[in-house]
Amino acid sequence: MTTNELLKKLNTMFITRYAKKLSELNKNIYPVALQENDLYDVPTPTLGNGGGTIRLSSEDTTKKFEPPAIVKVEHKKVYAAMAVYRIAVPRYECEVAANKPEYFNYLFDKIVFKAIANYNATFGGSDKIRFGSHYCSCYNGEGPDGIFLDLDGGDFLEFRLHGKWASDKEVPKITLPDTTNEVGVAVNE
Repeated sequence: MTTNELLKKLNTMFITRYAKKLSELNKNIYPVALQENDLYDVPTPTLGNGGGTIRLSSEDTTKKFEPPAIVKVEHKKVYAAMAVYRIAVPRYECEVAANKPEYFNYLFDKIVFKAIANYNATFGGSDKIRFGSHYCSCYNGEGPDGIFLDLDGGDFLEFRLHGKWASDKEVPKITLPDTTNEVGVAVNE
């Protein structure tokens, strides 16, 4: 099987198995257009004081309600965060998986679900409201179904989880521990 055939087959198998899971990760993304200078317009609501009234009983109608708490919404220009989590899988294992769907399911379930957990832990989780194009995707931009990349004809194929979004919170400054071996490939835990 040529490299292009291998990549195409893996891409198809990956999309079939994981497209729904990845789309679920994007349920809290509010799509907004990226503006010039890589900025998103992010609304930040603030709830003012007041709004609460206590009555002693439903019969006590002499007490008036306090004025409502007023909401103010400030729109901030926030830089888009480009989150990228790279995963390199041994080419030989990919070749076996491409020819045996049950092995593909076993191998990539272990890899993908752990990678998604690491991605969420690193970038804050999919349960937060974000603004932008996507929180987590695996499309690499190459070809109609581009997911896997050939790392220069080497011993590994790569796929990436990535997102482009902004929120009303600061983007965390992240320093990951070095868990790679001498060739830059992630080492198993």
